[in-house]
Parts: sequence; structure tokens; C-alpha cells
Amino acid sequence: MLCPISGEPVKEPVLSPKSKTIFEKKTIVNYISTAGTDPITNDPLTIEELIPINTQTKNIVPPVAPRNTSIPALLSTFQNEWDSIVLELFTLRKQLQSAREELSAALYRQDAAVRVAAKAIKERDEAKEALEKLAVSLSATNGEEQPSVQDKLDLIASTRDDLFKLHKSRKIKLNFPVDAILKLNWKSELIVGDTIAWGVDNVNKTMGFITDKGFVEYKMEADRIQKEWNKKYTNFFYKNGIVIPWNDHLIKFDHYRQLEFEDTIDQVICHPTLNIYIVLTTEPSLIVCDDTTKITSYSLKDHLSLGKIKSAIHVDGEIVALASESSIILISIITGNKLASLQTNAPVKKLMFASNGYWLFALTDTVELFDLRTAKRIKQFDQKVDDFVIDPSSSVLVTVANEKFSIARYSKKKKEWQFQESEEYNTKHSM
Repeated sequence: MLCPISGEPVKEPVLSPKSKTIFEKKTIVNYISTAGTDPITNDPLTIEELIPINTQTKNIVPPVAPRNTSIPALLSTFQNEWDSIVLELFTLRKQLQSAREELSAALYRQDAAVRVAAKAIKERDEAKEALEKLAVSLSATNGEEQPSVQDKLDLIASTRDDLFKLHKSRKIKLNFPVDAILKLNWKSELIVGDTIAWGVDNVNKTMGFITDKGFVEYKMEADRIQKEWNKKYTNFFYKNGIVIPWNDHLIKFDHYRQLEFEDTIDQVICHPTLNIYIVLTTEPSLIVCDDTTKITSYSLKDHLSLGKIKSAIHVDGEIVALASESSIILISIITGNKLASLQTNAPVKKLMFASNGYWLFALTDTVELFDLRTAKRIKQFDQKVDDFVIDPSSSVLVTVANEKFSIARYSKKKKEWQFQESEEYNTKHSM
């Protein structure tokens, strides 16, 4: 029979009435003197309550208490020390087991609290989203009948007619000498990090950048960074001086209005005047929407091959030019019909409509110019071009190649373009 405390054979057994367990008397007495409880059940226990167990039939005369000067006395002392260590070890094991149980219970309660908190946060976000949608619905309805899809398409058509008349009647003149472009110098250097996308807001004279650190906006007149956003959005555009960010599946118009898309968004094009947006997806497809709903959509699978698509919108707001490799198509966002098909001599890198409404510029290895009235190429420049921009009068084409500006002026009398190159400039500035 072994003592539960010391783990050694019992020589003088006693019974605890609390746990009905047999202990070595010396060991249990020492334990009760220290703890005052039963080692097994932790119930209060006194020495007097211990019940001796008689296991011998003859009276044995106890030996004479040894003295510390003899080997038996030293052995007895060592035994007492050993009993004390065994008692302390047993107590520590009990405390460790109790601590483990408490820690396990605490971890379980913490895990339960985390799950409850996560559920509460999810319900809060869902309630917030539902409230935003309800606010948009109430503000949009406001007791009035909402315009139908056809009404919105008719609005695009009527706006197209108005813009056509405006562009045809307006005579735009440059308010600065063209030769001044050839003498441009960098005013300052702006370091914002690795740029993913950027844009210019002519209303507030600001520049926006999507960088590896998020969104930053630069105020040109103040020559300082205006504000910063987080990394939630991967692209953006300016509309009437307002920044509208978007990512692969979401366009955020403001705090209450946003549109979600199942397919991945590749590009977003703004209508020149209306709150109408043309969303190109990787499907590929073309989706026409406003800041509250999707109006209509058209598949582009029969017109364009899969891959990166270059795009531009006509100044009248109906025709969209889309380019894949060396093919360009013109599509009406009102009907979805293909209006024309154009072919370039090299893959297209950029598209831009001239403000006169008649020309389409395509950047390949050079600049190719198409007349929309005949759907034919009327000019291919001989110079190699890396990038270009056409002025509002549609008579000055500024190109960049090999770290040089070039100016092409159009003569209406001669109906031809003439190039003039600038001095070399430094393009190694940080954006």
C-alpha cells in the first residue's frame, strides 16, 4: 500500500474520514499542520480526526530515538527532509492542476467573448450598410417617381445633341503662345512613393496619386500634400472636383452611395457632363451606370479579344472607343451597337478624342489619326512617340519621345501637321 502523498509504502497507516483514503501518518500529519485540509478533497481536517489502522498483531517496542551523531540519526534527518520535499511537491502539483483548470476556463471565456464581439461587429456593419441603402433609397425616392432606364438613356441622347451643338458653335483659342511649351521647365519635384495610378483635378488644381502607401492628394498652388487615404482602394477618378475611389469590385461615390460589381472592374470612364459612368470589366463587358444604379450593360466578347483594353469617351458623351491590340471599335452606350471598326499598324497604347468631335488619336509606336466621319486613318506621324496630348482647340498636338517635347501644329488652310522639337529635358523626376 502506497501513501498518495509520498508515493512510498505505508508503515503507520491512518484513515482520513473525509476522503476515505489511507495515508502515512507522519506525512498526513505534516500536511494537516501546514494546510489544515484533506489532500484529496480539500475538506477541513484535523489530526484528531485521523483514524489509526492496526495492521500488526504484536506489540513492537519502538526503537530508541537515534542521535544526529550516528548514521541512523542522519538517515532519519534526511528522511524528514525528504518527507518535507515530497509534501511540498505534492502541494505544488495540486496548485499547478488548479491553475491549469482556471486557465482553461479563462481561455474558454475569452474565446466565447471574441466570438460574441465578432458577431456583434458583423451585425453592426450589416445594420450600417442596410441603413446607408435605406438612406439612399429614401433620398432618391423623396416622394417622386424615379426615372426609368429608357429615361436615363434618353437623357444621354439629348445631352449628346446639346453637346454637339455646343462644340460645333464654340471657337476655342489658346490663351498662351504655343512656343512657350517648348521652353517648359520643372517647377518642383514631388516624391510620393511608387505610383500605381494618378489623375489631375482641374477644378481645384490638385493632383491625386494611388501609391504603395495609399492615396495622397497634392495641392499645386500650396505645393503640399493635401490629404491621405488608406490602401482600401486601388484606383480613382475626379468628377466635378470630387475624388471617387474604386477597387476591383466597388465604386464609392460618397458616404452613402456605392455600386458593387460581380466581375472585376478594369476601367471607369466618366461622361463629360452627366453623372453617368461607363465601367469596363475583365469579362469583357461594358456597364453603363449612374451613382445609384446600373442602367444597362453590353457584352464585348464578340467585338474584342481578352486582354488589356484602352478606352476613351467622345466629347458628346455617347460614343466610346475601345482598343484591344491593333483593333479599335466605336460603340454607342445608348444602344450597345458597334458603330465603326478601325485598324492600326501596331498595338494601341492610348486613345483620345479631339474636342472638335471629328478626330480620334491613337498612340501606337507613333500617333495615328482617324476621321470619325469617314472611319478612316487620315494621318500617321513619322516620329516615334511615347505619349501625347491634344489641346482643346484640336490644333496643337504635344508629344513626348526620347526625353524631348515635340509640337505638331495643324494648319486648316494647308490641312497638314508640322512638327517642331524642343530641347532635351529631364524626365527622371519622382511621381
